[in-house]
Amino acid sequence: MRLGPLRGLAGDLRYYHLPYAYFGLWRLEWLIESVFARGWPSRLRHRIEPAPPPGPRDVLFHPGDLFWQRRAPAALVALRTETGVRLVELVHDLFVFDNPQWFADDLVRFCTAGLSTVAPHVDRWVTNSVFVRKRLRRYVKNSGLPVRPIGVLPMGWDSFGRAAALGHPPEDKAVLKRLALKGVPFVLFVGTVEPRKNLGALLDAVEALRGELGEGMPALVVVGGGGWKSGEMKARLRRMKGVHWFRAASDADLAVLYRHARFTVAPSFSEGWGLPVQESLAHGVPCIASNGGAMPEAAHGLARLFDPTDAKALQRAMAHWIKDDAALEGARARIAVALCRDPLPTWNDAATFLRDYAMGETG
Repeated sequence: MRLGPLRGLAGDLRYYHLPYAYFGLWRLEWLIESVFARGWPSRLRHRIEPAPPPGPRDVLFHPGDLFWQRRAPAALVALRTETGVRLVELVHDLFVFDNPQWFADDLVRFCTAGLSTVAPHVDRWVTNSVFVRKRLRRYVKNSGLPVRPIGVLPMGWDSFGRAAALGHPPEDKAVLKRLALKGVPFVLFVGTVEPRKNLGALLDAVEALRGELGEGMPALVVVGGGGWKSGEMKARLRRMKGVHWFRAASDADLAVLYRHARFTVAPSFSEGWGLPVQESLAHGVPCIASNGGAMPEAAHGLARLFDPTDAKALQRAMAHWIKDDAALEGARARIAVALCRDPLPTWNDAATFLRDYAMGETG
């Protein structure tokens, strides 16, 4: 934004950009940058220079979020046409095509138009799962687009360190006390509160199990902000007893919640990958996950899967791990063994794959 002309930025500005844009008019944007960087003003450390224009030997990797900026798709196409730079596009999912009812109308409109604009100019595609690759192939075929290679980016597991081996650090107690969860057994859900996440099925299961188990039912901790079409669900979360809803959590707090959860539940109708499933397992915590979309891939054979349209199956799975401590500990043990035994991809692996694939050195 610092080098962008005001006229060009105006079409993509959001309300949270306004302070930065205002200070930028007076060449004081470094004040905002220093606040968010929590350090010395970046103006004294870094000088931003325009990048030289790319050419046919260069590759532009676009990580897939072009649809939040209205002018980005046309700008990418213009850059590709004018310079000959090769375009590698990452696709996280195609849910706006398959289930537009899950999203706000303007998002569906922007995303479908944006992908339709860029797709004919893509040289290579990248997806985050085999599931998305299959769906993208169908989209390309049905749209009459040129057939281009579609690679699957390995999703790294090393972001979480050796989380499963850390145990419960002493400082966890202070975090749990601050969150009013000290001494409270709980089940954890992590994800945006929106229709695709199928949170209603989880709340139904929790209410049914509370009626069956009474005080033996653990609390439910929900971590995630409100998303599209979530008004009724947010109201329900506020009403329900035994539910702790945190709209945001730091990485450190989230790690504490994972470490102390009895188990986690990821009931989404579909996911392009399933990061909460992967996070849970990386922390050594058993997970009940939907078999929708790519979540079985993220589960690495270690989660208990269920059909997201079968609410009773979710309730049975939760009841089993609430009532049977031995079964739950067995699941934890299997996860611990697999994390030590199996060669899981790292983000260095992902970067190496992306570099070689983008340059055409791998299929």
